[in-house]
Amino acid sequence: MTAEIICVGTELLLGDIVNTNAQFLSRELAELGISVLHQHVIGDNPGRLRDLVKEAKSRSDLLVFSGGLGPTEDDLTKETVAEAFGDTLHFDEAEWQKIVDFFARTGRGGSPHGQQPQAGHGAHQGAQAAQRPWHRTRCLVRG
Repeated sequence: MTAEIICVGTELLLGDIVNTNAQFLSRELAELGISVLHQHVIGDNPGRLRDLVKEAKSRSDLLVFSGGLGPTEDDLTKETVAEAFGDTLHFDEAEWQKIVDFFARTGRGGSPHGQQPQAGHGAHQGAQAAQRPWHRTRCLVRG
């Protein structure tokens, strides 16, 4: 099996933060026997991301995304990837409840409603959610 890692975020391109996710993901995939063909860093630009996804899916079995998945307006990874695959997004009530429960369990102040886009309209019809018990979010596996 072959994979490509696509890390999304203008802050990565500007050097504002170090891309440790790509290193971690490459090691984990190698441990699973998956060959990483390419690692990409792309800014928060839907057009360029869409083009990259279309190219990457034509040559690799698995695409792994990191970044651009938050609740802010420039985090368009989910929407752009869904479009590139011809998928639609739907509200996942179970994922939303996990976020609400996390806020309640950890005593975080404020409301989790700013996180609603992560679960709310972030589930791809054609992708499978891979649960990660050590983290409060999930990743989407498409293959």
